[in-house]
Amino acid sequence: KINGYKGLALETAIDNPAQKLYEKLDWEKDSHCFHYFWQVK
Repeated sequence: KINGYKGLALETAIDNPAQKLYEKLDWEKDSHCFHYFWQVK
């Protein structure tokens, strides 16, 4: 908090079983946002 940071962001695969651990450690799943990636072909 000394530097004014508010928290951390974490990105994981949809099928990552560690999500249960993150939620147990009070990480909050963002249910109103999806991430997209566009790959140059």
